[in-house]
Amino acid sequence: MKVGLVVLLTVTVLSAGLSAAHDGSVECGRVDGERTDKERHETASKTIVHHAVAVVHTVNRDNGTVSVVHEPVKDLNWPAMTKAFVVEDRSLFDKLVVGKKVCLEFEKRKTGYVITAVK
Repeated sequence: MKVGLVVLLTVTVLSAGLSAAHDGSVECGRVDGERTDKERHETASKTIVHHAVAVVHTVNRDNGTVSVVHEPVKDLNWPAMTKAFVVEDRSLFDKLVVGKKVCLEFEKRKTGYVITAVK
């Protein structure tokens, strides 16, 4: 009886994981064999591009900012949270729609964390 229960639980957990992997969600993760985001985007000037999967919470074109609810950002040891970012390239606002799930690329600058790309 216990063995049957363990098998049933294992199959249930694996099935849930597979369905979550194919739910059309946005991913910004590492593909096997690729360098990490930190390794790939470190430049001679030591600017590091970070990635986060996020849902756009608010958009303020006039101030050039956006607030997002993002998943954990491992390379910065950030937990999931709501955070405001600066958007210097105003054309990115076309992709930053409230409620939309996006993959963000961002850098730390003197003015704070700045979104440099939206996928």
